[in-house]
Amino acid sequence: MFLTQRVIGVLYIKTSRAMNLSPVSFFLQQRFFICLLGICNLLLYTQTVAQNYNLALNATVPVTGGAEMSDVWGFERGNRSYVISTRTNGIAIVDITTPSAPVEKLNVSGPNTYWRDAKVWGNYAYITNEASGGLQIIDLSPLPAGSLSAANVSYWTGGMWNSSNINFSTAHNIFIDENGIAYLLGSNYGVGGAIMLNLNTNPTNPPIVGIYNQRYVHDAFARGDTLWAAEINNGIFSVINVTNKANPVVMATQATSSNFTHNLWLSNNGHYLFTTDETSGAYIDAYDVSDLTDIKRVGQFRTSTANNVIPHNVFWKNNFIIIAYYRDGVIIADASHPEKIIQTGWYDTSAGYSGNGYNGCWGVYPYFTSGIIAATDIETGLYVLTPTYVGASFLQGLVTNAATAAPVANASIQVAGVSQANATSGFTGAYLSGMTGSGTFTVTVSASGFVSQTFSVTYTNGVTQTLNVALVPNIPFSATGLVTDAQTGLPLASAPVLFNDGLNNYTATTNASGAYSVALPGSGTYTLSAGKWGYQTQQLTGILLNSSSNTMNFSLRKGYYDDFLFDFGWAVSGDASAGAWVRAEPIGTSLDNSPSNPETDVSNDFGDQCYVTGNAAGAVGNADVDNGTTILTSPIFDLSTTPAAQISYYRWFRNGGGSGTPNDQMLIKLSNGTTTVTVQTIPFNDASQGQWVNNTITVADFITPTNNMRLIAEVSDLGQQHIAEGGLDKFEVLIPPVVVQVSAWLGGAYSGGQMSGSLANNNLLPLTQPYNQPPWNYAGTETVSALPANVTDWVLLELRPAASPGTIAEKRAAFILRNGTVVDTDGSAGVKFYTLGQGGNYYIVLRHRNHMAVISSGPVSLPNATTFSFSNIANVAGGASQLAPIGGFVYGLVPGDFDANGVVTVDDFNYYTTQTAQLNTYNDADCSLDGAVTVADFNLFKANAGKIGMSVIRY
Repeated sequence: MFLTQRVIGVLYIKTSRAMNLSPVSFFLQQRFFICLLGICNLLLYTQTVAQNYNLALNATVPVTGGAEMSDVWGFERGNRSYVISTRTNGIAIVDITTPSAPVEKLNVSGPNTYWRDAKVWGNYAYITNEASGGLQIIDLSPLPAGSLSAANVSYWTGGMWNSSNINFSTAHNIFIDENGIAYLLGSNYGVGGAIMLNLNTNPTNPPIVGIYNQRYVHDAFARGDTLWAAEINNGIFSVINVTNKANPVVMATQATSSNFTHNLWLSNNGHYLFTTDETSGAYIDAYDVSDLTDIKRVGQFRTSTANNVIPHNVFWKNNFIIIAYYRDGVIIADASHPEKIIQTGWYDTSAGYSGNGYNGCWGVYPYFTSGIIAATDIETGLYVLTPTYVGASFLQGLVTNAATAAPVANASIQVAGVSQANATSGFTGAYLSGMTGSGTFTVTVSASGFVSQTFSVTYTNGVTQTLNVALVPNIPFSATGLVTDAQTGLPLASAPVLFNDGLNNYTATTNASGAYSVALPGSGTYTLSAGKWGYQTQQLTGILLNSSSNTMNFSLRKGYYDDFLFDFGWAVSGDASAGAWVRAEPIGTSLDNSPSNPETDVSNDFGDQCYVTGNAAGAVGNADVDNGTTILTSPIFDLSTTPAAQISYYRWFRNGGGSGTPNDQMLIKLSNGTTTVTVQTIPFNDASQGQWVNNTITVADFITPTNNMRLIAEVSDLGQQHIAEGGLDKFEVLIPPVVVQVSAWLGGAYSGGQMSGSLANNNLLPLTQPYNQPPWNYAGTETVSALPANVTDWVLLELRPAASPGTIAEKRAAFILRNGTVVDTDGSAGVKFYTLGQGGNYYIVLRHRNHMAVISSGPVSLPNATTFSFSNIANVAGGASQLAPIGGFVYGLVPGDFDANGVVTVDDFNYYTTQTAQLNTYNDADCSLDGAVTVADFNLFKANAGKIGMSVIRY
């Protein structure tokens, strides 16, 4: 990074000198290079989190013969390293002492099964399978000097326990502790708990010394006198005292976060236990187990793809965890701070797969003296990898109240550009931030009721830095404003308003005058939202508010939109005994190893709320629909004047579990006040179960639109106690827009058959419509991220009813191109109007900042297939008196109306004098639209002085 900065710095200095820059240009170039340095910082950081990093491939041993790989283990003899790789039809022992050139030493066939597991104790390898044949034992003593053969293989099929003969044929897993006690897990005996063998007594015919038979054990870890059992079917791990192996005693149990506890591994100091849940999108959990009477989950980790990938097996080594992560391959993560586990290495063994599914990396073995990692990929074979263990970069500290020294809880620590490193302080004020990469970043510490503070912090790999922050209490104030109808400007009463500072919500409701006042904890950056049933919700982000800048007005467009950020009064009914619809931030659950309740609402709306049937953590059945139907009904909406209306919504449904084939359903219905019809049935076998899916319908295809419409969502549990869950979000009525096609010339900008493009070419044209000020006071939110090609300027279009030309039906800001065509903000031909329903006959008004407005000579039938031209004097009310001749028989809008009031008078001259000689600016007195206020603009004014616009459209 330092070298990169030096190179750019030298380039900057040399370039500045070579170009002989002026002071202003020098300053601008300096800003450019500072920005370039920031980009390089981000590029360097991005490189550290790209796929396949800190794990290098040495060699692969492909799986052959149609087999698939399962688990892997390793051992060392002399100065040589060996891998035991298991597969569906046997095992292989491979010498990987030279990582780039693996050599197979033994290949043994066995009964066909997906599940094999291997461990080594002394001179023997012990291998379980879930098909038949017992415990496979391989004598490894010939290694490294000699060779292995079938003669080195034997089997253990049981022994005596409590005077009974225990017949052993299968097990899911095996673990061997440091004392030579083997634990056969998930076996054919009893409930499939743990059979304990003493390998020291007789390594090829070990006696049974104990049996744990309380619950099925899928996998386990043992150290000293304690067995840690992953009891997958119960969704827990058990901590079992096996001091007396003949009488195991459960000391504690703990549910894991996804209730499907697959495997676990203990840190060397015994303080932390790491677990996997073998289910879609599950986390690796970190538990503080130093006090078995108070086990705490202190952290969670999920691979950086966050794509519903299933974790499989986790191992701990020297403050890192190494994970076999199915479709994401091998993952290394820094677990030195279990409360903030950071991914620091990745090798994708299964590039052909992604997301949810049982493909890819099954197992890893990270304990070779050389540091080499062996991994097995189900479809492709054995991988020999060299890891580079790079510690994450951490920042920790305390956030306190500068006035009282008391801890500040829920303070937000935001690292610019690296969301991974964001953190929140706990009740003691302590926080921990961490990231994969390194570099210098802006860190902002904020809390409700305090003044935010910003720091420049250099994060360094493998280092934990301390930054204590004392926040100064903020001064509370109230924000005020109006909520109005965007078209009429009339106040909207009972409209909810929500301000969010990134930590908390602050709410208010408008009074009869459309006014609101909301109490805020202090100055800061807020996200502001306002809405009302029958209007489009408006949200403004990044708004800096303080006691002297505390007024914010909202103008809402008509339309029906509800993403449930606000409670607009949907009604819940039905006869279900549990799982009624509730508006909430959804809590994720799993069923049959895949998502049941999604843990987030729809991503492309405002806020985090949706409607969900029940909403509870833990087991999927805790809040599902039971014994009936729960019904969600919208408020009334009026579609009587919009027969082409469509309705869009997002939904999900999950049905499974229970006995027999699931038979439940989700229904979406429409009512017009007289008739109710089903518009969508989501059955139990829906292909997108547990996932948000958008559906859009044309109302008239199902029912006659009226002024008494309602949407209804029903989820039913029809018997047999299956899991039945559903969700609804982002309801919206889509009205096909009326497209109005208009063209005109702006007289001041016209020359030789086209208009000036100087404003756009010189980056002077604003990206947000400029008519949000007097005299227009247009509250539209038209904004673009980039200008369409060949733009001259913004214009404002108005549509007025044929029967009432003094009334404005709808306004829209748009662009006028150099060829005179008026286009929408996306550059498409014609301007879209969204509240006119099916169109009709309207007067068209065209306004510009410094040209006199014009109105059509009569109503125009909309939408219009033929472009309406304001250059044709017959089309303009008042004819030639309202236009300016700009060459031959070409007419354009009259330039020089600098104050845009509809008449060209001395007031416009006075306005001109306040802006004259201004260069490279976007000024109303620049009617030639070249970016400068010059004598040319005065001459345009002078030529049109005394012009008077039509009274119906004058301000």
